[in-house]
Amino acid sequence: MEHIPDINFRQKKSNEMGFEIMSIHDFRLRGEVVEPKISTLHRVHFHLLMFFTKGSGSHLVDFKSYDLKKGDLLIITKEQVQAFNLNQEQEGYIILFTDQFLNKNLSQGDYFAFYRFFAMSKYPPIIGFDEKELVDLTPCMEGMVREYNREDNFAKVEIVRSLLKILLLSAERMARHNIQQPNSAEFKTFMLFQNLLSKEYTKTRDAIDYASTLNISYRQLNDICKEFTQKTAKAVIDGFVILEAKRKLSQIDLPIKEISYSLGFDEPTNFVKYFKKQTRLSPKLFREQISG
Repeated sequence: MEHIPDINFRQKKSNEMGFEIMSIHDFRLRGEVVEPKISTLHRVHFHLLMFFTKGSGSHLVDFKSYDLKKGDLLIITKEQVQAFNLNQEQEGYIILFTDQFLNKNLSQGDYFAFYRFFAMSKYPPIIGFDEKELVDLTPCMEGMVREYNREDNFAKVEIVRSLLKILLLSAERMARHNIQQPNSAEFKTFMLFQNLLSKEYTKTRDAIDYASTLNISYRQLNDICKEFTQKTAKAVIDGFVILEAKRKLSQIDLPIKEISYSLGFDEPTNFVKYFKKQTRLSPKLFREQISG
């Protein structure tokens, strides 16, 4: 049974920058010679954007396959498990960057706009641009490549940051068409709930506890979750816990007993029952399936 490897950010030049951009063609060539193979499951400890300007394909993100086409921006956040399925017809760009790059180069006011990209993978990982948007954004991508490869380092980070910000703000504007009232009080409560869940899921999986902490009723929390996810509060909680369980199970060297305790289950048997109820697979069988 093969371990799903962890991939850290590696960069040959400007290591302190915490940023790298290249064409999908160059990335595919690199992927053919590196280990582990990019076509196999691996966990990333940095953020990754893949912008398609030509071709189509698919990508596996947290054990779910997504179709990709021209104009799509794929967003992978750190700690996600993924696998590439690249082909020679695809063209576009791969962008890699770390939390350190964000923390150092984005102002505090930028984070609300970028929040969806770096918080708990709450949203679908693909944002599609139409032909006009694609034409407008392609020079931005080309500019990032030129600036990244420029030998003169004067203002390089600032210019790269600005171009990346244009791309992400454009993606955020496009994505908000699919979210009802993103600046409403309900949306802010939903985000608070997600943040609370990420901190407290090992202590409680009861939606009533989260509603109480947020000083709202269970019914209000349920309605808010349905508004933004089309799921009940319980389903949102269960989905988050199961995703964390799958990520931990992908680390083959971690015993299932240890995983169950780390997720807040009193007994491993309770975790096995919970996981099987949600996925129709035992943790052991799930681990065997993803390991091939």
